[in-house]
Amino acid sequence: MQRVITVTANIGGADLGSVAQQVMKGIAELGAPPPRVGVTLRGQVVPMQQMLDGLRTGLLLAVVVIFLLLAANFQSLKLSFIVVSTVPAVIAGVVVTLWLTGRR
Repeated sequence: MQRVITVTANIGGADLGSVAQQVMKGIAELGAPPPRVGVTLRGQVVPMQQMLDGLRTGLLLAVVVIFLLLAANFQSLKLSFIVVSTVPAVIAGVVVTLWLTGRR
């Protein structure tokens, strides 16, 4: 037998990511639960976190594969690193352009 206390919230148009961060922060501020008490998040937060972890892994894997392909093509690790190191500047330029044009 387990006793369960459920806390639900109607977030009302806020995005799931920011609400999940607030909930996690609140749980962390309360400290460790007493012995034999577990705290679990349910709902769409867990699948969202799994999806974001998968996207991070996929992005990292894509960067590594592109680096290896560039190294094979240019036959130079140094030149490949220079090309891959421009990616943050390109992303920053895209973000600034989207912000200036009011697009998301």
